[in-house]
Amino acid sequence: MTNKRIVYTRHNDGGVSVCTPTPEFLQIAKLGGWWNDLTPRQIERQLQSKIARGVTPEAARRFAIAMLFGGLSEKQAYELVRDHDCAPLGHSCEIMDSKDLPDRTHRNHWRRSPNGGPIWVDP
Repeated sequence: MTNKRIVYTRHNDGGVSVCTPTPEFLQIAKLGGWWNDLTPRQIERQLQSKIARGVTPEAARRFAIAMLFGGLSEKQAYELVRDHDCAPLGHSCEIMDSKDLPDRTHRNHWRRSPNGGPIWVDP
């Protein structure tokens, strides 16, 4: 999946954004142990902060479990980033192959259908 990207249409201006999870995050989601030093109260505060920023309670919970215990496949980690990081910022979030993305030269003019799908350049 390393050649995959998460693509979504931004709420604020209808433009298209691309998100690429870092290899470090993919490793943490696989192995966990990132939040081991946090107390239950600190974890709850993290969850409430995420929910207040627009992350769904389910995505916040899945993120916390991944940070604590890991256990995610690469595909599941991409899905978590899609739901946790991209969905609060836009809609029609999809995991796409990077070869399906247009040339980045005119990235500020990328557009998509309201239902997602392929990207086109809107001059």
